[in-house]
Amino acid sequence: MKIHKVARCKNCMLRYGAEWRRKQGDKFKRKNAQRKYLDYYRHRDKRLRYGLKHTAKLKVEVLQNYSPDLRCLKCGFTDIRALSIDHINGNGNKHRKSIGCYGSQFYTWLKNHNYPVGYQVLCMNCNFIKRFEQREDVRNSRQSPGPLTIL
Repeated sequence: MKIHKVARCKNCMLRYGAEWRRKQGDKFKRKNAQRKYLDYYRHRDKRLRYGLKHTAKLKVEVLQNYSPDLRCLKCGFTDIRALSIDHINGNGNKHRKSIGCYGSQFYTWLKNHNYPVGYQVLCMNCNFIKRFEQREDVRNSRQSPGPLTIL
């Protein structure tokens, strides 16, 4: 006796699949979790390499948009590893919190929003000096303390 498959519409197939998964219960969930776990470790190195390559390309693309010659706006430093995006008006941390983007996600946000005005390329040294000079490093203070005195 042959069993013939019955053609079903998309909605019927979705209902059938949901019903099948419900009947299978925990057995289906365990198998699926185990498969995902094994796939993750089987392809982990490949995914990490791809992620690093993609992030590096994205960083270069964003930095080139704000500084075509890939150099720090203040000192002219050119090593890509130390260049970063800086909010010209400060409060970058507050802005990143409001949009929920950190690290390479922020580069993606800039690209998706067509590289908005208000950003510049600085090396990490100049970025930290700017933070220090503008007192952006003072956390949880409502008013800025007086001038800094270096001992």
